[in-house]
Amino acid sequence: MPLLQPGRNVQIGKAVLKPVAIWLVIGGALTIISSIIVFIAERRYGTTIGTLIVLVFVLVAASEISQARSVWRSEAGGWKGIMTWLGLSLLSRGFILYSSTSSDWSIWLAVYGGAIVGAGELLIFVFLFVKKDYFVPPEEERVAAMGRLEVSAVKTVSDCPSCHGLVEKDWESCPYCGTVLPKACANCGTALEPGQIKCSCCGTEVERSDVLMKTVGALRAVADEDALPETKSSRYARLAEGVLKAGKTLEALESYEKAIEFTSFNRKRCHFMVRTATILKNTGNVQEALRILDEAIGLDPNDYAGAKALRESILTPPKEGEACAVPGPATVA
Repeated sequence: MPLLQPGRNVQIGKAVLKPVAIWLVIGGALTIISSIIVFIAERRYGTTIGTLIVLVFVLVAASEISQARSVWRSEAGGWKGIMTWLGLSLLSRGFILYSSTSSDWSIWLAVYGGAIVGAGELLIFVFLFVKKDYFVPPEEERVAAMGRLEVSAVKTVSDCPSCHGLVEKDWESCPYCGTVLPKACANCGTALEPGQIKCSCCGTEVERSDVLMKTVGALRAVADEDALPETKSSRYARLAEGVLKAGKTLEALESYEKAIEFTSFNRKRCHFMVRTATILKNTGNVQEALRILDEAIGLDPNDYAGAKALRESILTPPKEGEACAVPGPATVA
């Protein structure tokens, strides 16, 4: 982002940066020309080594030229890269000057003309080193940016109250167990209902995450594409997790149902059945959850998906303060 600083002195300094940027472009071009003349035309170190040296110098020169854009715009955060490549360019130019032994006037003009440009680059290096603050955002802008980061319309838990899985503030429900995540207004602390777009107490607007909604849309589109059954099964499982984050429990249950339908592997099917039962349990449909768990145990007596543990947790609720027996994040092929 371009740096915007108030004050006449800073504006004058920034105006000086534009011819500095032009000088860097000229210097980079001369580095390329001089290196070709000295190491290829003069064959100072032989053709092979000379070619390799020229390639290295071309890289340095190209990087110097690319940094001219950061200088021209006085981009915040660009100072370190500018100084690094400008320093390497000065070293390269010194090596070119040291390596040239020709008395031919055209070669002398290219090499020593580059040396004159290098002297200007040295002054630029010192100038930019002293004026580092031209590439740092002003204090008021930094304070404002930190304020924007700290302000949020919603306060939420950092882990799910049921399964203790890590959750993000823009998720409506836990993608691992389907539990609706408690949220509160960041302005007044009033509890917010799922899907609420404005605080009922102070009127603070609660914005939905555009990134989350776009992700869910992309998952829907991918899940509907033609693919092999196992691929579609995995896609619907990922869609189920995505829509759970957006608080769409019914769609998540439907997606897991399709994931179960498309797979032909019992372990994978049982894994999705346990996920479905977990959501049903946390949304109050206990009997349906038990039915699905019994079916899952019948399909996989070894119980790799953890159906028995979840069934036991439903029949024997955990004591206060204990976490529910809920599977962790899903991993699907």
